Amino acid sequence: MDPRFLKREALARPLRPKEPEKPKPFTIFDIRNMGLRFRKKPDSPQETKLPKIVQHRGTSENSKRKFSSRDQNKTLLEPYPSELVFQNYPLGKVCEMPLLLRNRGKVTRLVRVTMDSSPYFKLVGPNGVCHQIPAGSFCTIKILFIPEGSKSLFLQDHFHELVCICEREKFTVPIRAIGARPILDFPDQLDFSSCPVNHSTQKTLLVRNTGNLEASYSLSTESPFTVSPATGTLDIGEAMQVTVEYHPREIGHHSTSLAVHCDIVDEDTHTRLHGKAKDFNIGLEKYSLEFDKTYLTLSSQRTMLIHNRTNITARFQWKAFATEVEEHPQKI
Repeated sequence: MDPRFLKREALARPLRPKEPEKPKPFTIFDIRNMGLRFRKKPDSPQETKLPKIVQHRGTSENSKRKFSSRDQNKTLLEPYPSELVFQNYPLGKVCEMPLLLRNRGKVTRLVRVTMDSSPYFKLVGPNGVCHQIPAGSFCTIKILFIPEGSKSLFLQDHFHELVCICEREKFTVPIRAIGARPILDFPDQLDFSSCPVNHSTQKTLLVRNTGNLEASYSLSTESPFTVSPATGTLDIGEAMQVTVEYHPREIGHHSTSLAVHCDIVDEDTHTRLHGKAKDFNIGLEKYSLEFDKTYLTLSSQRTMLIHNRTNITARFQWKAFATEVEEHPQKI
């Protein structure tokens, strides 16, 4: 048979479309893995940590044999979150937060949850009640925070702890209430890069109060940087424009910090300021002039050019000295 005929036959044969793959049905294992994948939060700030054991119990021989295979530094129950933190709360409104105690073992455990008397924190339900937690399961403990009192209470941090006692150990879960604070979202640093010497370069920042308290602030920095407005008040959620100016008098690198102080907060926050000053293509056409001879009472004139080959507007002034350092002694 002619091989050319085989080639034509191969080209004329239509391609059979590929059948789409049928989706596989979900099994109970796929659903379980999907749930674990959605529940897993590797980047969550509230990472679960085992609490510190404050007292070991179960000192009898039976208890020693019972727990000999376990790590004595790990608790039988795992609290989540590992620390209860109340924040951004309104004054006078009761806040509630749940605590989960998970049984990490393979047998049912009994735990007694207690809390010392406090004017701000309270357990929901009777104090010192025993809870029975099956293996792999958990129980929910609810804690109340009652921020009642004067405004000074609203500004303070409060600390307490929850005590959990099981058959082998006694451990605590810290409780913390963060007081109201103003937060001005200034950047960590502000870079002016290369700027002309003896020229003002400005950058404007949009600053917002992301805290839960009105901010009475003051801003300060050092030469060759200035900031405005230097003082003011910013309400919760409001924004303002802050202008930082860089006016270098000498060539070189300049670096300092912009200090942000709020009346309520003890510590100042700092924004690093960077700038580099250098000469730009601005100068005279000639740096020396020779005048024609003239007679007394007459005058001779020459014209000189100042060139500006940059994209900025240059302001100039005729002075007898090149720098302010040389000019200052003559003024005294």
